[in-house]
Amino acid sequence: MRTLNTAGQALQVRRLAGEAIAVVPLVYMGFTVAQRWALCGLQKLVWGGFDWVGREVLLSNIQTEQGDLSTLQITLPGVTDAERALAFTDVEGAPVQIYRAWVDPANGSVADALLYWEGEVDIPGWQAGREALLHFRAESRAAISLRPSVSRYTNDEQQRLYPGDTSLDFDPATDAAALTWPAASFFRV
Repeated sequence: MRTLNTAGQALQVRRLAGEAIAVVPLVYMGFTVAQRWALCGLQKLVWGGFDWVGREVLLSNIQTEQGDLSTLQITLPGVTDAERALAFTDVEGAPVQIYRAWVDPANGSVADALLYWEGEVDIPGWQAGREALLHFRAESRAAISLRPSVSRYTNDEQQRLYPGDTSLDFDPATDAAALTWPAASFFRV
C-alpha cells in the first residue's frame, strides 16, 4: 500500500486539524486517446506529468471496501461531438482509475494523489437532447477477477490460439523416464 508523500502528509495533517484543504477526484480513462479529468470545476490540475482537465463529471457508487464488487457510473454532461464519439468507439475493457489528489490551497498545485478505485469500462452510452450526456459503467477489479476463466490450458486450445506452440504438449506418464526400484537383494546385508 502506498502512502502520501511528505507534502501530501503535511496537507492531510492540516486538513485533519480543520483547515479547508481540497481533496479532488482525478479520473483517468485509458481510451485510444487517454482522457484525464479533474473534478474541480474548470480548473486544470497538473500531476504525474499530465494535465488533468477540469470537468463537471458525475461519479456514483464509489465503494472501496475490500471484497466490494461495485460498479461505477461516470456521466459527462454537455459533451461535444468529439467527446460523443467516445461512446461509439470500442471502449469496453478500457482501464478506469480514480485518484484522490491533495491540492495545496496556497498555489493550487497537486501535492500528491493516491489510487482510490480501479476497474474497466463495461458499458458505454450516450443520451441526446438539449444537453447531451455521455455515460460509462465501469466494473471494479474485484468483480473482474471473479469472472470464470474461459481458458482450460490444454494443448488443443494452445494449438488453436498459437499454432506450432508446443509448450503444453507433454504427458508426464510417457515423457518421464521409468522409475525402477532396486531389487529385494539391494536391501539384504
